Amino acid sequence: MTRAARRLQVRGVRGLRSDGAGRLTLGGARYLLVRPETLIGVQKAMERTLGPRANDCLVAGGHAGGARAAGALRGGVSARVRRLAAIGTRIGWGDFRIGRLNGTDFSIAVRRSPFADAYGPARRPVCHLLRGVLESVAAALAGCPRVVVETTCAATGARLCRFETQPATVRGAGARRENRRKVDERFSRRAPAPLTARVARRKRRR
Repeated sequence: MTRAARRLQVRGVRGLRSDGAGRLTLGGARYLLVRPETLIGVQKAMERTLGPRANDCLVAGGHAGGARAAGALRGGVSARVRRLAAIGTRIGWGDFRIGRLNGTDFSIAVRRSPFADAYGPARRPVCHLLRGVLESVAAALAGCPRVVVETTCAATGARLCRFETQPATVRGAGARRENRRKVDERFSRRAPAPLTARVARRKRRR
C-alpha cells in the first residue's frame, strides 16, 4: 500500500486522517477515538476510590492535553479561542459556542457534552476533563495560571454546560478549592434531599 493510499481522511471530520497503521491525526497532532462511556467508567471508578480528589485528577488530565492544544493555536486571543471552539466541536466534544470574550476572560457554552450525556443524572457538574482543557487554554492566553469553573452542567438538568474563567486575581490551588466549594454549595442547595431525609421530616410533622 502506498503512503498516499494509507493517509485516508476520516469521513465527516475535516482534517482528521488515518495513516492506515493505527494512528489518527488532526493538524499533525495524534488523537484517539474513545467511547465516552469508557472515560466516564474510569471517572466514576476514580470518584468511588478518591472522592472529591478525583475531580482534580481529571482536571490535571485535561491540563496535559490542553497545554499541547493551546501551544498549537496561533493568532490573537479572539482567534485562538474561536479556533479552540471549532476544533472542540469537530472532534466530538460537544457543540461549542463562545459567549463572553473580554480580553483573556471568556465563557463557553457546550451543548451535548459527551461527558454529561454519558455520566447520567448528577448533583454537581461532571465535565472535569473538559474544564482542565479550558484552564490550559485560559492560562496560555493570559500567560499565568487561570481557574475555569463549570457553572452549569447538563448532567444536573441544565440545558447546557457552561464554563467561565474566574478573575485573573484568582489563582492557585487554594483558589481552585474555594471555587469548587462555592460550586458545590450552589448545587447542594439545588439538589433534592435524599429520600430517607424526606421521610424523616414527614414523620416529625406527624
